[in-house]
Amino acid sequence: MRIKKFLILIIIAFITFSIDISMIVKADNNDMKRVIVSSDGTGDYSTIQDAIQAGNKNILIKNGTYFISNTLIISDSNIDISGESKSGVKIIQTNSSADGIAIYASNVKLTNLTVDCQKYNGKGTAIVEGHSNNVVVSNCIVYGSNSNFSIYFAGKDYSSDTDTIKGVENGNLDSNNAVENCTVYSNNEGDGVVLALQRYGKLINNTIEGTRIAFYMCNSSVVRGNVVNNSNSQGIFVSIPAFNNIIEDNTINNCALSGIKIAAETEHTNSEIDNHTYVGTGFVIDNNRINNPAYFGMEIDELAASTVVRNKLDKCDYVGIYMLRSNNLHVVGNAITNSGYGVHESSNSKYNSNASKNIKWDTNNNSAVFVDYKASNSIIGSNDINNSTSGCAHAIFANDSQINNQVINNIYVDNSISGDYSGKRINVNTDYSILPLFYIGRLIR
Repeated sequence: MRIKKFLILIIIAFITFSIDISMIVKADNNDMKRVIVSSDGTGDYSTIQDAIQAGNKNILIKNGTYFISNTLIISDSNIDISGESKSGVKIIQTNSSADGIAIYASNVKLTNLTVDCQKYNGKGTAIVEGHSNNVVVSNCIVYGSNSNFSIYFAGKDYSSDTDTIKGVENGNLDSNNAVENCTVYSNNEGDGVVLALQRYGKLINNTIEGTRIAFYMCNSSVVRGNVVNNSNSQGIFVSIPAFNNIIEDNTINNCALSGIKIAAETEHTNSEIDNHTYVGTGFVIDNNRINNPAYFGMEIDELAASTVVRNKLDKCDYVGIYMLRSNNLHVVGNAITNSGYGVHESSNSKYNSNASKNIKWDTNNNSAVFVDYKASNSIIGSNDINNSTSGCAHAIFANDSQINNQVINNIYVDNSISGDYSGKRINVNTDYSILPLFYIGRLIR
């Protein structure tokens, strides 16, 4: 009798276990099952919103045009949405005040889509992220608003400036989010593709037309291999506080202001930031190509313990590399040609448009490298400087004529200088050319 009862209990336990396993497998199958959205009604769904709201995790969108009037909101994690082809799947926002796609969940992938917030004169953001990790937007075409962001990874929302700055310093930020292999079109004079408050963020191999990359208060992130054409402001803008970021292998053509600008944050501040004494550290700015910016090639303000190496700058309208309130930089092995090119620009150029807006620089200070106020303890070495235009006054200019400028303890070593200059080729009094080139500037990573 006892044996019979024992066998019955074993059978009941086995049946219960089998039911549990089948439910888990069924749930996993539901998560893994790919559903199809087709605008012609031949798929599982005819609208993207219905497929998302039904809780599907793996969604394939067939080629077609999908008009939306509300933001597509992704609030569940572990979702993969991909298009049949990036040019064939067109998601068009008809509501001018609405965003395109908003992601408020982690482990989300968007691939092979065209998202258009421009066709109906939209003021919303095509793709926006907030409070999420491991979000990847790849191989997409984005037509962004001409008055707002195109892609905006907003990061965490802290309650105060103090908490925001601590979050950057401590690395308590959204992490591992990426925009890769996308093409973005916008004429917004502000930000186009934005990483804000991100750790381990990536902007890689994107093409940006008409607007800029913005990199706000990020930590240990990468901007690599992007092409920025005809931006209406900078090519790449970086705000401080920020730490240990890499900006490399990018190409910036014909931007309206500086090719790369690093400067203090203006939205989240404290007394150090307001007084311009807070510096970002640990940057690598390597092997970027900057062609014909209408202001400076690189505008570096409030940066320390960083390297600026192997960059190629040509036809900068005023200055090639400009250093301000920065220290312990290694500016090494850069090729800077034809600085001060603005004097040769046509009447309808961005250079002359800037001048009409009073965005100007004293052309008597045009230089390949300009070392300005409180730029100190840096190495400017092994740079190849050549000028074949009449607009460059100096090859290297250190603004150290006044003690209060604190342009001190900089080393200028083995720079190769050739071409014509209307002022002094180099105004640095101390000759460091006998020093060996075994410093580690360009090797720090």
